[in-house]
Amino acid sequence: MVTHESGVDFRRLIADLAEMYPFDVDEVVVTELIANALDAGATRIEIEYNPDTRCLVVQDNGKGMSAEQFSAYHDFAAGLKIRGSGIGFAGVGAKISFNVAQRVITQTRSDLFVGGSDWYINDQGRLI
Repeated sequence: MVTHESGVDFRRLIADLAEMYPFDVDEVVVTELIANALDAGATRIEIEYNPDTRCLVVQDNGKGMSAEQFSAYHDFAAGLKIRGSGIGFAGVGAKISFNVAQRVITQTRSDLFVGGSDWYINDQGRLI
């Protein structure tokens, strides 16, 4: 059996996602992260930015993701939002952030699932 690998150009796909918005990438990322926290029922959202390390940290007390939602969050083709409530891609804020970030670290904690990931684009342009 022949093994096939996707020819997806993640850098281009990420840039295309950002172009769907009429705002700067920085604004889109922060807006999407806050919207996700509110969608998760957060009543507290903390945003911290360190200009020396260029690190943005967003924490909230929302309900977190299930294992299935967390898996879909990493899938560029997954659509979790209800039609008309957004562009429909799971984790779009995190994905778009690769236009301005080298790494995206995500942690989630819900009643039945705890998970985390550390994403980056490698030298071959693959999203790891």
